[in-house]
Amino acid sequence: MLFALGQPIVLLGLLLGYLAGMFAQYWTHRLILGGRRGLRGVTKPQLWLDPYSAVGALLGGMGWPPGQELDRRRVRLPVILLLASLGVEAVLAAIGLAAFRLAGGSFLSLDLISTVNVIHGNGLLGLLPQLQRLTLGFAVESLACGVICLVPIPPLPLGVWLWSALPRTAGARRFAYHLLEENWGILIVLVLLVIPLGGQEPLLLSLVGDVVDPILHAL
Repeated sequence: MLFALGQPIVLLGLLLGYLAGMFAQYWTHRLILGGRRGLRGVTKPQLWLDPYSAVGALLGGMGWPPGQELDRRRVRLPVILLLASLGVEAVLAAIGLAAFRLAGGSFLSLDLISTVNVIHGNGLLGLLPQLQRLTLGFAVESLACGVICLVPIPPLPLGVWLWSALPRTAGARRFAYHLLEENWGILIVLVLLVIPLGGQEPLLLSLVGDVVDPILHAL
């Protein structure tokens, strides 16, 4: 998000999209895990805002929900949480795009704007009125936070699900310990999200753009 400092209204949209997505994902996950009892205390930011995720959002433009303690006997639970994350972000993106349209935005104008343009606050984005930039930033951030859930690296939701499906061998436990307990997975995600490779965009930002851009251009 720091790349969008030159477009404060876009930065606000990105920030609102990120915060809304993280809170809604955590709220939904707790509801799935513990019913109404699991919702106790969910309004506390320290619960639903992972500090490493916040770093990823500030430097790379998108983040992920905090991990949940899972019952290993419920083998389908991680994939249910993954689908919940995708559903939540899809709903928020739809709200953002509907608000963009109500603000007078034309979906035809999205053909000239990419995901990277929005996250970095550059390109032809500056030609749009402020309210359209705000709502578009919210929508793109929601889509990006949903797509990054599909990256198969813990602590991202798909990575957690894949780990839960691994055999419980000694080698697998050591591998999981490095990725989860020693935060190797977080380091890998941050590197791929922030550091450009070969003079190009960071790998995860580029991959997310490859998925989100066709969605925007198909509207």
